[in-house]
Amino acid sequence: MNNVARRRSKFVLVGALVASVAIVGGASAVASGEGSPDDIAKAKGVAPVDLTDPAIVLQRREQRFEDDLAALIDQDSSVFAGQRVTGNTHVVYVKQGADIASATQRVDAVAETWGMQADAASVATAPKSEAELIDLHSRVDALLDELKTAGADICGTGPDVVLGKIQVDIEAGQAAAEKVLGDLADSVHFVPCHTTGSPDHGALTTGRYSDFPPWYGGDGIYMAGGGYCTAGFPVTKNGIRYMLISGHCVEINGINVSAAVNGVNGTWPTGYYSGSSSTYMGHSSQTEFSTNLDSSLISGSYGSRIWIGSTSTTTAWEVDTSTATEVVGNPVCHGGAVSGQQCGYTINISPYTWHYESTTCGVKDSYLYNMAKAIGNSSGLQGGDSGAAVYHRKTSTTDAVVVHGTVSGNGCNTDLVYEPFYRTDAVFAGGGLSVP
Repeated sequence: MNNVARRRSKFVLVGALVASVAIVGGASAVASGEGSPDDIAKAKGVAPVDLTDPAIVLQRREQRFEDDLAALIDQDSSVFAGQRVTGNTHVVYVKQGADIASATQRVDAVAETWGMQADAASVATAPKSEAELIDLHSRVDALLDELKTAGADICGTGPDVVLGKIQVDIEAGQAAAEKVLGDLADSVHFVPCHTTGSPDHGALTTGRYSDFPPWYGGDGIYMAGGGYCTAGFPVTKNGIRYMLISGHCVEINGINVSAAVNGVNGTWPTGYYSGSSSTYMGHSSQTEFSTNLDSSLISGSYGSRIWIGSTSTTTAWEVDTSTATEVVGNPVCHGGAVSGQQCGYTINISPYTWHYESTTCGVKDSYLYNMAKAIGNSSGLQGGDSGAAVYHRKTSTTDAVVVHGTVSGNGCNTDLVYEPFYRTDAVFAGGGLSVP
């Protein structure tokens, strides 16, 4: 079965959610007279988080350290290659040639700010350069057809900056793969594909399912002609605001999209679509679903926030104007309309070549290139989460999210595969998209 994250008779949807904000948006002028953010938030019943509550302050100290460490790594990709958590220690990797002493001072300063133990973080040099990993990855991907013919059922491939090898997610046929790879097998790290979970998150009747214009990211949405997904986050192109979702949700331009108001998990009828004035959002105006990209811009009236929390949340955070880089080891969440906010993910591979329909999952043999993959939450993806925002909290004390991209699927396992925003920006606008 196809594991792109759209819920249709021919798709199984998945979704991942970041402890931050999910955004929806379609095409409307940014200065559209939609009201101030505070007025809109009040109308939607959004309540701010009380960051002065002693219990919340205590619970968030370690999370604040992790948020700020991730922000440091994300903001200086010229120095940092990624991180990996081993036990209670964050091992931060710097790129070859970087000043490791200076990097260590910066990492230690973050730990000291939040009163962490001296061993909370360490710094090491990545075992291979970015150029070496790119070369190895291209050599492995050049053998994908031969690997399939030999009986290797591969879910995806990508560079592991921590090990200095190419990670190959494999369902079956490792021995056959090693034979095809030959000496290249020494530079490959095989990881089993996982089994998809099927959590039940109950009735969907508030927050994401009782919204109204300007719509927020994280709303449940229906497509005319069948299928349902999640609104991602607002972006602006040429002065017009759109909602960014996954391309496979609509597949082509001109597909009308409606808000899923008062839907119930597991009972949304396939093909349901309401074009009434109260639920109509907009239509797909720029779409690509191919080996190159999985994105679509939806016209409509959209706010600058995404829903944060469960399917019944009434809390929404602002989408920051900055966007993230895909740094291995950094935490992310997703805000799927069916699963609700799901955190506990860390970026595992980027760029990731996704075999989105391996033989175990279906009969197609297609690849999506330059995706990203996150791991760590074994039950956070369900049908209908496709299109949701993937994000992280901007800083430990800011109720705002920085977006990474939109949910595409689960790659025939429990991992989160998503389309990075920088790819959508490059293909759709040559660097001309902005958020929100």
